Amino acid sequence: MFTPSEWRILVVLTALFLSGAAWHVVEANVPLPALSVQGSPLAWSDPSEPESPASGMDAHEGKSAKKESAHKRKPLLTGLVNPNKATLEQLQGLPGVGEKMAARIIEERANGPFKDLDDIQRVKGIGPKKAEKMRPWLRFD
Repeated sequence: MFTPSEWRILVVLTALFLSGAAWHVVEANVPLPALSVQGSPLAWSDPSEPESPASGMDAHEGKSAKKESAHKRKPLLTGLVNPNKATLEQLQGLPGVGEKMAARIIEERANGPFKDLDDIQRVKGIGPKKAEKMRPWLRFD
């Protein structure tokens, strides 16, 4: 029926198939880490559905989730923010920007528009590190 070399090939292919099938079973039970961009976790939301209080939270937040439950959660950004035209609420959606920092950004833009990422560092409390965290969500036009 089969030659010895054909049997060897059949055994090797069967072993490879079974090991691959076993890997998929193991892989299915392994939780994947949350996606992040430059250290900020990504939260996916469907714009057609109302946001639930628990959306965007994952098991890794632990203590910060308890801390935030007492406070209003930051809204998820739905696009790029122009710091020259953004409202207080829109600015608060940026990483590392709270109510006071957003107010400082609005005050500082009265001294002239922000032209680039270096310009946003005119605001007290925004240094190079914070500016880099904000970079993916800022546009200057």
